[in-house]
Amino acid sequence: MKPLFIAEWAVAMGVISWREFRAGRPPIPGTLLIVSGLFAALAVIADTSPGADRFAALFGAGLDIAAFMNLFSNPPAGAAAKPPAGKTATASGASTAGGHG
Repeated sequence: MKPLFIAEWAVAMGVISWREFRAGRPPIPGTLLIVSGLFAALAVIADTSPGADRFAALFGAGLDIAAFMNLFSNPPAGAAAKPPAGKTATASGASTAGGHG
């Protein structure tokens, strides 16, 4: 069962890395670390009881499918870095208007 988790982990890391490189930036180390820890936890859960290995394998496969489906959506390339134009004008206008009154 361990080779299955290693393969699922490799697929998840590849999909995440591909998505980040496609967006023009390197993968975030914290994201890769969290994914690695999650698949390590699934491997530990799989060793706890005979029925848990199926659950852990299906959960890992579901994570891979979800990451693969997310691969084809448009990545938010800098959406957080650019504030909306309407909000900055309103916020600066409200702060200057309040100081003159």
